[in-house]
Amino acid sequence: MTNFKPFPSFTFQIIVYAITMLMFLGCKEAATKIEEPKDPVLEEIVGDYYQELIRTPVNADGTVDTTDIPKIYFEKDIHHFGILNQEDKQKHRFTFENKGSRNLVLLDVKTSCGCTVASYDEEPIKPGEKGEINIEYDPKNRKGLQEKKIIVTSNAFPNKTELTIIADVIYEN
Repeated sequence: MTNFKPFPSFTFQIIVYAITMLMFLGCKEAATKIEEPKDPVLEEIVGDYYQELIRTPVNADGTVDTTDIPKIYFEKDIHHFGILNQEDKQKHRFTFENKGSRNLVLLDVKTSCGCTVASYDEEPIKPGEKGEINIEYDPKNRKGLQEKKIIVTSNAFPNKTELTIIADVIYEN
């Protein structure tokens, strides 16, 4: 009768364990060396930081992970110019801060009317830094209570933020 051993020898177990550990460590190091491929079209359109724009915080199960995203926070999202004559062009600066953990990129700022013009810096806003959106409002040919919307599109979540300017325009003959 042969000597049957149900478990391999202790030396054999150590060798298998060592090989397994080397495989895991080797895989981990190889994974850290892999760089994401660059997309030359996106890079040309929005620059080096285009990969910042693609991350979505919505998980497959529908939950939202807001731990690793840019967060745009406006000090004020409404500005009231007060009572204006039609000739009184106005300017206002909306200030915001990136309270997130990634660079904030303003992708677009649209106004609801041709009487309102917005300008902004297109460079990424680093976490903790502030930025601004400058608004110019021309009440010419307007009268009464005016409320204009400014829609800011960014790589934050949610990706659209609404700002409002209000003016009471009086008409004088």
